[in-house]
Amino acid sequence: MPGFNITGSESGSFESNNAETMRAHRWRVSKLGPITKIDGQGVWYAKEFTFPELSATTETVQGAGIDYKYAGQTQFGPASLVLYDASISEGTSLLLLLTDWVRKVHATDVTTAGRSSVVGRVAIANEYKDRSIFEMTSNTGSKLYSITLHGSWPSKLTHSVLNYSSSEICDVNLELTYDWYTSSGTGGGRNDSPITQDKSAGKAGK
Repeated sequence: MPGFNITGSESGSFESNNAETMRAHRWRVSKLGPITKIDGQGVWYAKEFTFPELSATTETVQGAGIDYKYAGQTQFGPASLVLYDASISEGTSLLLLLTDWVRKVHATDVTTAGRSSVVGRVAIANEYKDRSIFEMTSNTGSKLYSITLHGSWPSKLTHSVLNYSSSEICDVNLELTYDWYTSSGTGGGRNDSPITQDKSAGKAGK
């Protein structure tokens, strides 16, 4: 593995870095909003996951000779997920399961076919906000830590272009908006909200 640990000793010696690096393919979806299993199995047809973005605004206070800068509002950017569309069973697919979640953002009626249809008003938070959980894994497949998006909901859902001249697997692109995220490890690690004053939002967003 490239890279070295610099010991800082006067001898100038170096030690090889034996740490196990994280790999881009070692992750999995544990829960995606209201969807915990597909076709009765905890198997997801996942392709790509973009980590949630964490940033903070800056508050500036003007001093006599310089401007003092302080952390302002914590901001959580959207997370995105790319999944392979899959035929789950006759009459349904992964795209339809996600579409049902998207439709929960609006007040819905159930049609005779069993599918939701938008009736024109925004639903209350408890009807569409839920937790989404992603796990990073080791080289043996065991969980190292998890990322939980609290109060997540699908703000954008797109499907790849259908084309008679292509046999590529269809992708489903999902953008998740959420209130905040937490991380926790296998050894009783972190499980704290970066903004504790917003934990009340969990009542609406789980």
